Amino acid sequence: MKRSALQRKTPLKGQQAALKRRTQLGQGVKPLQPRATPRKRESDEARNAREAWHNVPDDAPCVACGKPVRGAPPHHVVPKQVLKHVAEARGIPAWFLLWDERVRVIVCLPCHAAHENASPRLRFSCLSTPNLTSASDLGCERYLGPRYYR
Repeated sequence: MKRSALQRKTPLKGQQAALKRRTQLGQGVKPLQPRATPRKRESDEARNAREAWHNVPDDAPCVACGKPVRGAPPHHVVPKQVLKHVAEARGIPAWFLLWDERVRVIVCLPCHAAHENASPRLRFSCLSTPNLTSASDLGCERYLGPRYYR
């Protein structure tokens, strides 16, 4: 079947005259406004607790594989978001639970990444007695189950 060339009754939009600007340049640009609520500064007590929590000797052994951690960040036994919610419900500062030494597990970077990616998870036997008691004191026993630790 032979077809004839397409003939348009109206021109394409690109073939029309250039678009006109609705506002002139320089108008309509709003200057930056200060934040409605200023960011909260971390107290010295909270900063010291956080630094102490992260201060792990490089030669400290990983609880999962026994290799030196070499500056890897520790792992929270209970998720940080849960600790924040528990702190809010109890009316205490969040940093008090976040940087508590009893909720940290010292793991090397490969083991920490594997645990966070769920392949494989840390063993339940890697958790110390202070880890288990702090989680139960906070009412967070469900975060110690097989979904989080094998």
